[in-house]
Amino acid sequence: MGLYQTVNEKQKQIIIYLGELMYEKLNLHTSSEKDIESLIKKSVNIDEQLEHSYLLGKKESESTIEFYKHTCETLEKQIQKKETHIDDLYSKLESRYQLGYQQGKDTQENLDHKTKEQLSTLENLIYQLQPVQYKNPKEKGDSFESMISNKLVTQIHRFAYVEDTSDIWGSGDRIICFPTYKMMVECKHKTTIQKSDIDQFQNHYLFDFKQKKYQMALFLSFSCDSIVGKGSFSVEYIQSNIVGYIGLPEKVTSKLKLSIIVYFLKIMNDLYESHSDTSKHKSHDYMTTYLLDIHNDILLIEKNELPLVQSIQMKYTHKKNKLNQLLHEFETQNIQIPVELQSTQASESMFIENIVKLIPSDYIIPKLHWKQSLIQTCNLNQFYSKFLNKKGITREKIVTCFFTYYSKEHKID
Repeated sequence: MGLYQTVNEKQKQIIIYLGELMYEKLNLHTSSEKDIESLIKKSVNIDEQLEHSYLLGKKESESTIEFYKHTCETLEKQIQKKETHIDDLYSKLESRYQLGYQQGKDTQENLDHKTKEQLSTLENLIYQLQPVQYKNPKEKGDSFESMISNKLVTQIHRFAYVEDTSDIWGSGDRIICFPTYKMMVECKHKTTIQKSDIDQFQNHYLFDFKQKKYQMALFLSFSCDSIVGKGSFSVEYIQSNIVGYIGLPEKVTSKLKLSIIVYFLKIMNDLYESHSDTSKHKSHDYMTTYLLDIHNDILLIEKNELPLVQSIQMKYTHKKNKLNQLLHEFETQNIQIPVELQSTQASESMFIENIVKLIPSDYIIPKLHWKQSLIQTCNLNQFYSKFLNKKGITREKIVTCFFTYYSKEHKID
């Protein structure tokens, strides 16, 4: 039964209407019955072809989908591999960054530490070199007198000690008490020592010698290296007593001055021991005691002082070599050398030697205008030119170093 037979009248009319429209649109009214039958047969084949094409397209689509699916999976694996590689690279870079950061931090901390050490050293040097300001002359004198302390004199004898006599008329500023004698010390902290100072000192010790208050007297000048009538170093014998004079340069550091004072006190101690009463020297007990003391002093010097001197000398030599190496780098890189380096005696000999190295071996150093001649001959830079013209750099120092460096005689007009 066809579709037309199963519908109502209204729907049949619609089918007829639609059929007419299709019939007209397909121009079937102009075709023969044979053509129409052929067209109907073809329409059946078309359905089969569409079905075949659909199945074929479906198969090809599934194959294409499978291909793209495989491609996507391959790409995903490659992406994962790349991501893993990127993670590894990031991890390595992070590790290297942390390592570099830590090394940079350590280097910076070392530089900061060295810079602080250098600044501390310079500050100490500046502190030692800068003049001390005092409120009044009494404070200035007290600062010097306080240096003559128990700690200082026990370096000469382990049983020595100091008495403060600055408030007692005619007894100096300090009395150093040794086991076998006493020494009066008069301290002066001014840049000029006048004859009246010496006369007063002499009056005091002559009177006290008669009273047998002490057996030795010492005049110490802290800021004047030339004592009127005595020079910078003098020892005199007044009957069985000994009087010493020592003048210290004003610009020398307090630490060095103390070393000079200790050395001079040791000399005076040895002089007194060697020039003491003849009866004492003839005493076997005294000679034995004195011999043992001298022997113990030698042992102490060998044990405590000689190693220290060697250590200081090695450190001093190392620092000078390092300074010379840095100066060479400054000159090679054309960096200006700080003028402050000219202020120390340690660097003076090194700078002189550096200049001498530039002088030709057959060069004759003239007496007149010798500094300008050296500057031109050696083509000295601004630093060494200023150094050569500094006060205290003499022709004799240059010539002496010149002879030492070349180890042979040169003609000097």
